[in-house]
Amino acid sequence: MPRSVNEQLFDRSVRHATFLARLSNAEAAKIVKFLEREVHPDLVVRLRNRLERANISGKPNLRATKRLRDLQKDIETIIREGHQEAYRVASASLRDAAVAEGRMTVRILDDILEPFLIVSNQPSVPILRSIVSGTMVRGEFLRDDFAAMTARTRRGVVSAINIGLAEGDSVDEIVRRVRGSRTTRGVLAASKVDARRIVRTAATHVTAHARDLTFRENESILKGTGWLSTLDSKTSLICISLDGQVFPVDSGPRPPAHGNCRSSTYPVVRSYKELGLDIPDLPPSTRASMNGQVPGATTYPKWLKTQSTAVQNEVLGPRLAKHWRAGRISVDKFIDSNNRPLSIGEILRLEGLD
Repeated sequence: MPRSVNEQLFDRSVRHATFLARLSNAEAAKIVKFLEREVHPDLVVRLRNRLERANISGKPNLRATKRLRDLQKDIETIIREGHQEAYRVASASLRDAAVAEGRMTVRILDDILEPFLIVSNQPSVPILRSIVSGTMVRGEFLRDDFAAMTARTRRGVVSAINIGLAEGDSVDEIVRRVRGSRTTRGVLAASKVDARRIVRTAATHVTAHARDLTFRENESILKGTGWLSTLDSKTSLICISLDGQVFPVDSGPRPPAHGNCRSSTYPVVRSYKELGLDIPDLPPSTRASMNGQVPGATTYPKWLKTQSTAVQNEVLGPRLAKHWRAGRISVDKFIDSNNRPLSIGEILRLEGLD
């Protein structure tokens, strides 16, 4: 029995999802390296120079002095300008990723549907490139995410300086609070974690939106969009719940479902009959593969059942996992009608298990 068209599309989408995971990690790493190379060293050098010129000794209170105010303004400028440039770098790279994802989605469709003489459509390059600046990730524009990161970093650095001055730290000790060391994280380490999360989430959003636009361009041949979650112990409850579900092409939830979301989507093609195809020269086996059925692939719940009790407890939490193993609750109960992830306490109360 030949594999159906939708099974083939699902397989290609799963393989492609591994590429998308590498892409989002690479985009995040690129911005972190930019901060490490272009922004943080300048910040540390200026911080040290300013503190040394302030001639710190004992436990001086410099918070009200002009030099301290100048230092804070200088820090704010460095962080703001550096993050603005990081935003420009990330935006340019993500625009290219959106165009590449649109092309790849069309290629996957065309490779599978070629025997049926079906040619898919691709959104225009300007539309794909506009995804980065014209749409929002979890209610925020990418520019706003970077601005919020700038504010958090500034507050962290200024707080580290003020605490260090209040406690009578030396210049080296204050710099260490900001930069970190082999044994301490420092404010800038938290800033890099922040940047990695923002860019990784944005990459998931941009590529998902590019696929979604491509699916909508081909709504005449597609009957739905499937949700594909990463199968491991780090998967969130909301992505566990959505995995394997098929939504209309023009509506329904789409990745990212949360920060650092790694989920993807796949196309579900209409059946041979639904498409009104009448191609008698095709072999019966080929025509039969165009059956429109959703692939019976390994969903997250199926995968989780094959894992050890320890892994199940890690994913769901011991209390929820115990009820799930006993069959008293299913994964579709992990989110509400608005696809909001419920807390473990909410889930158990709603099911009368608490």
